[in-house]
Amino acid sequence: MHDSVRGAFLGFPYYRSDKGADAVIADYDCFILVGAHHPVGAIAGMLKQEMSDRFRAAALAEICQTTRLYRFAQAIRSTSTARILLTTRLAPTDANRADVADIARTAAEVAAFWAGHGVELIAQPQATLTPEGLTRMEALISVENHHFTLDASTLALETLRAALAVPRAVRSSE
Repeated sequence: MHDSVRGAFLGFPYYRSDKGADAVIADYDCFILVGAHHPVGAIAGMLKQEMSDRFRAAALAEICQTTRLYRFAQAIRSTSTARILLTTRLAPTDANRADVADIARTAAEVAAFWAGHGVELIAQPQATLTPEGLTRMEALISVENHHFTLDASTLALETLRAALAVPRAVRSSE
């Protein structure tokens, strides 16, 4: 986590309180930012009304930039060229958010936004989604939309591994 008051990164192995703002991100191949970003289906619901492409792009940028992950990605990018991967929160489960075309369009726009900031968006695994782009209820532990089941978590991990092009680890070492 980046502490903007101290201007330092907290929660990384190299961080020591005596380094403060002088802490430098080094020796990391990649950063994986998880969960504090709006789901693409929810963003599609926010942008569902008819609006010009220019206004839609500005609204989408504002939605993405108000997440803590945006500020964190910017802080990382200011001191490191390491790869940054980002996952969103789980897609909503209610079918009233947006239609399939809106979700697909928004997914492309969100990915393009992040690519423009040097961040790769990792999509929710397709097997955990309905044909409408919403989270399958059987992939969730509860209806709170916060946590995947073990099987769905495994799919999410495999999706991340594929994005990183990391071979599957041996079970005994995990």
